[in-house]
Amino acid sequence: MNLKKNSLYKKILISIVTGLLVGIVVGVYQFILPYVTKLSEMVFSSREWWVILLNVIVMIMLAILNFYILKWAPSIDSSGIIAINLSLRHNEEIKADKEIPLMIINSSISTYAQFPLGSEGPSITLAGKCAALVNKLFKVKDDDNIKIAFGAGFGGAFVSPLSGFFYSFEEELHKVNFELIIRTFFTLISTGAIIILLNTHHSLAFDYINYLPILKIWVLLLVALLIVVVAPIFLLTINSFKRFFNKYENVPLIKYRGFLFFILMLIFGYTILPYMGGGDKIIDSAMLYKDIYIILLVLVFRIVLTSIVGNGKVSGGLIVPSLCFGALIGAIGSLIFENNLGLDYEYRSFIILASMCMFFAFISEAPISSMTLFFSNLIYSNSNFNCFNTSSLFVCLLIVIIYLVSKVMKSKPLYDMLVDTQDAHNLTKVQNLS
Repeated sequence: MNLKKNSLYKKILISIVTGLLVGIVVGVYQFILPYVTKLSEMVFSSREWWVILLNVIVMIMLAILNFYILKWAPSIDSSGIIAINLSLRHNEEIKADKEIPLMIINSSISTYAQFPLGSEGPSITLAGKCAALVNKLFKVKDDDNIKIAFGAGFGGAFVSPLSGFFYSFEEELHKVNFELIIRTFFTLISTGAIIILLNTHHSLAFDYINYLPILKIWVLLLVALLIVVVAPIFLLTINSFKRFFNKYENVPLIKYRGFLFFILMLIFGYTILPYMGGGDKIIDSAMLYKDIYIILLVLVFRIVLTSIVGNGKVSGGLIVPSLCFGALIGAIGSLIFENNLGLDYEYRSFIILASMCMFFAFISEAPISSMTLFFSNLIYSNSNFNCFNTSSLFVCLLIVIIYLVSKVMKSKPLYDMLVDTQDAHNLTKVQNLS
C-alpha cells in the first residue's frame, strides 16, 4: 500500500512540475504572439516603399529560416501534433530539447507572415514536449503525463483550464480513473496559475454577449445544419491535400512548397490583409459582415488556403482557423434571420460563439470541451457567472446532437484523421523499401 501511495505521490509531483513548465513555456509563447501580430499588421499596412522593400527582404529570409528549422526539427512541421502522436503510437522517443524553442520561433515566423494558422496546435505540441522533458528528468516512461499535458496546452491556448481538463480525457486519454483525474487536476491547476498571468488573449471572447431569446432559437438550428454540411467538406478537403502532398512529396514543387507559400502570403498580405492571419481577425469581422456572398467567398477561400498551408512546410495549428469557419457560418445564419425575419443584430455575438463551439464539436468530437469553451467565454465576455439559461443550455443540446451526427457520419476528429493518413503513408513507404 505504501509503495502505491509513494508511486501516486511521485506521479502527482511529476504532474505539478509538468504543469508549471507547460505554463511557463506556453504562457511565454502566447505572450509573444500578439506582439508579433501587431508588428506584422503594422508592416503590411504600410505603403512606404522602403518598408515594403524591407519586408520583402525579411520575408525571403524568414522563408529560408523556416526551411532550415523544419529540416533541423521535422517534428514541429505543421502543428507538430501529427509527429508527436505518431511517436506515442509507435513508442518512439519524443524529441524536445531543441524542438521547444524552434517551435516558438517557427510559429512566430508563420504568424508574422500572416499564414492562416493558429497557436493552439503549437501550444499542445509544446506542452507535450515539456511533459517529455519532465519524464526524462524523472527517468520515467509516462505517456499519460504527455497526454494530460496536451490538455494543459489546449487550456493554456484558450485560457480555459476547465476546457483543457476535459480535452485531456476526450481527445487524448480515452479512459477515466481516479488517479488520472487527480493528476490532470494538478497539471491543469499548475498550468492555469501561470497562464492566467501571461496569456490575456481570448480567441473566442466578445465585448459583450446578449443572450438569444428562446423564441429566436430557430436561427441556431439553421446554423447547426450548415455546420453539418460545411465541417465534413473541410475535413475532406484538408485530408485530400494531405494525401496529395504525401503522394508527390519528392516532386520539387511539392518538396519545396514552403517557399511558394511565403510568396503567396506576401502577395495576400499586401492585397487582402483583413482576410489573413490565424483567424482572430475573421472572427472579429464576422460581427461586421453585411453581405452573405462576401462571407461565402471568405469561407471558401479560407477553407482551401488553410487546407493547403496547414499540411506542412510551415508551423501552425488548425483549430483556431477552423473556429473562424464556425464564426463565418454563424454570421451567415444570423444575417439570414436579420434580413428576412427581423432578428436583432445584438444577438449575433451569441450566435457566432455558439456556432464556433458547435463547429469545434464536429471536427474534434469533444462535446464536453466544446461546452466548457462556450461557457468559459460567455463568463469572460460578460464578466459574470450568470450564464446558464434556456438559450445557452439549448446550445449544449445542439453540441451533443452535432457530435452524435459526426459519429453517425463516421467522421474522424481532425488531428486523428491527419495522423492516420500520415501513418498509412509512412507504412506504405516502409513496405515499398522492403
